[in-house]
Amino acid sequence: MKRRPPLDDDNGFAQHGGYMSAKITKLEEQFNTIQSACRQKSKIFEGISIFVNGFTNPSGEELKRIMMEHGGTFHHYQRSHTKFVIASNLPDVKVRTNITRNIVKPEWISDSLKENKLLDYSKYLLYTNKNRAQPQISFKALNKNEYEVKKEEVDPFSLSLQALNDKIKDESIPEGKTGTAVDPNFLEEFLNNSRLHHIATLGSGFKFHINDLRKNHDGIFPEREILKSKLKQSEMKVESSEIVMHIDMDCFFVSVSLKKHPHLKGLPVAVTHSKGRNESEDFTSYSEIASCSYEARAKGLKNGMFVGAALKLCPELKTIPYDFDEYRKTAFILYDTIAKYTLDIEAVSCDELYADLMPLVEECKIEVMDFVTMLRQEIFDKTGCTCSVGVGYNRLQARMTTKEAKPNGQFSLLGMNVEEFMKDKKIRDLPGVGPNTAYQLTQLKIETCDQLQNLPLQTLQQTFGKKFGETLQMMSKGIDDKKLVFEQVRKSVSVEVNYGIRFNEDQEVHLFLKQVTEELSKRLKEISKKGKLLTLKLMIRAKDASKETAKFMGHGHVERISKSVQLLAATDDAIAIQTTVLKLLAAFNIPPYELRGIGVQMSKLDEEKKDNKLLEMFKKVAEKQQNAPIQERIEASPVKIRKISPVKKRGRPSKLSNADRSSNISVADMFSTKKNSRVSAKKTIEMIDPEVLAELPPEIVNEILEEYQMPEEVEEIPEIEEISEEKNDENIFLQSNWRQVTKSLIDNNESAEQIKNDAASLVRIKNIDLIYLVMRFLHRIIEECDDESLAWRENYNEIAESVQEEMQKIYKKKLSIPKKFI
Repeated sequence: MKRRPPLDDDNGFAQHGGYMSAKITKLEEQFNTIQSACRQKSKIFEGISIFVNGFTNPSGEELKRIMMEHGGTFHHYQRSHTKFVIASNLPDVKVRTNITRNIVKPEWISDSLKENKLLDYSKYLLYTNKNRAQPQISFKALNKNEYEVKKEEVDPFSLSLQALNDKIKDESIPEGKTGTAVDPNFLEEFLNNSRLHHIATLGSGFKFHINDLRKNHDGIFPEREILKSKLKQSEMKVESSEIVMHIDMDCFFVSVSLKKHPHLKGLPVAVTHSKGRNESEDFTSYSEIASCSYEARAKGLKNGMFVGAALKLCPELKTIPYDFDEYRKTAFILYDTIAKYTLDIEAVSCDELYADLMPLVEECKIEVMDFVTMLRQEIFDKTGCTCSVGVGYNRLQARMTTKEAKPNGQFSLLGMNVEEFMKDKKIRDLPGVGPNTAYQLTQLKIETCDQLQNLPLQTLQQTFGKKFGETLQMMSKGIDDKKLVFEQVRKSVSVEVNYGIRFNEDQEVHLFLKQVTEELSKRLKEISKKGKLLTLKLMIRAKDASKETAKFMGHGHVERISKSVQLLAATDDAIAIQTTVLKLLAAFNIPPYELRGIGVQMSKLDEEKKDNKLLEMFKKVAEKQQNAPIQERIEASPVKIRKISPVKKRGRPSKLSNADRSSNISVADMFSTKKNSRVSAKKTIEMIDPEVLAELPPEIVNEILEEYQMPEEVEEIPEIEEISEEKNDENIFLQSNWRQVTKSLIDNNESAEQIKNDAASLVRIKNIDLIYLVMRFLHRIIEECDDESLAWRENYNEIAESVQEEMQKIYKKKLSIPKKFI
């Protein structure tokens, strides 16, 4: 890929800031020149600047002429100072990116011209903030001479207390009216009604449901015996160690909800918070579609689209509400049905999963697709919902075949030419290939897997890096070495709210954070975990964003910031969490009225902490030596300490003789020595416990074996002055295998908070050589990441900022480390 030229390269327009900037400036100057020479008919649009997006009536050229003759400004390109965007229709994606703009219909210009005055543009907005929770209030304009005040005498005691209470009740805020985070019951209502909260909870819930089933299972599947009698027996030659089945329910939310609305079957239907369409204002609804039927998709609708935009494409669209209780029940039936036959299941979400069928097929000696047919029928009989199933030798093949099976079908790649099957598949359909990667491949004129298969690997690696370039080409051939993950580990627990966050005072923020931290504490206790790393996440209104958002009470265009702190001990206590969070909030010093989203996350959960296998190995060796006779212990593990030149100190030299220094000590004694001196004993392979060694990853095993075959070496570390209260025994960069650990965290898309904190800690303990190596290593590894790990580029930028902040505090200058990613 051709690299971007340095910023200081002369492109011929350096004084203008580049070609496009020069072009836009030139167009504006041309407009101003022609306008000044043109006869002005009026100044109706003085101070108004417009940009025309797409087809309009009047046309863009006509609008340009009108603005020129009536005092306005016409922009050929949308600028930050463009006041109005003129459009008749905009796609959903452009609506999202224009939330801070006034998007107005072209009739505003033509009608203002007819009236010979500038009309109120709010009546011509293409998209507004109005919805059912915020109806439009309009009043009839009256001349002050037209109205008459009527005074009615009322007996103050004529109304009973009950009547007054009834009146108050009738005029109270209706149920379901949208509130803000200031309301005491807001958080509870938000969590009860938040679509994303329910979906996330369902997804993670089934991952741990599978964990529980596997933990409590005895390894016997009675239903497999029934399978043997139901299905035809056959010997199947398998070319792989896995047979992966991918199940995806068809339009899950719609299918489940239609059971209560059978009269809507066969019609375009969408599941959304929107209550349905009664007035034209619903064409401006910003409520999102969570799921839509295949009939709706045929009209061009997609999941995630705004209801307003969807109604323009499909006016006959029917909307139905969420039914989370029914979704949960149906999903449990799905998982429990499959769990009768196998527990080698990787849960993805409430309606999607992978399963390894190899043990089942080998034991029952049945045809895979016979089982799939029977399973799909059983799921339909129990849930009333259809599903599509794909089968292959790995997760990639299974997922790609599910696309072929949609809707309500099944497809298998077993016994087929996989590479041939993949040839006509679009690159953008490959899992892990996002818009950025797809665009870069388009620049290489690559759109199908066939083209990617034939592209030289070296060309791919030059563009995407060695690792991801090779992965892309393997994926185009249907090769995927990622194994299914059956047992999921909880990495973090969080509570995040990005809707209805509107505060005026600090006290309101503190009260809301109290509710959030109590909810976080409750969730930690529900899963019997405590955490050590606490993170506060905030959404701040962007500088160029309007105070009123396109979606009522939504967060709008924001800047995201976060701050983390490592606690002295793991906790799930609400008060301890709240106290720490308030300190983090104070450190930001953000005005309360600028907040648009708040989240609190607890990670480094105590039960997830993996055992130190190396330490366990050495402790086992120590125990064995403790149980052995003294003489045998001395002979088995002699430690020879080389003569070391004494360090010059003021006062008398030490009387410790060389003979004393070379005394024999046991491995057990090594654990009781002080950390200010470190020695290494002569190591032999016999000292390693084979059981512990078998549990370690291959790269760690090789590292240990190499070290145990190295000649004896002694190093003395002088005492250093204590310069920080930080506990560095858990700092991953102070471990011998920090490269492997760090790479594993990045490959598995783990939280970057620990890396960020540990990197900053290296600066605080003045280990500058190591932090320099760490940052170079991080930059190189992250540069090679695939699209699924692109978030790590942003993480690297945050880590680099944190390191440089610490450098400025301690050394008053920055460290020369690789530059941030753009």
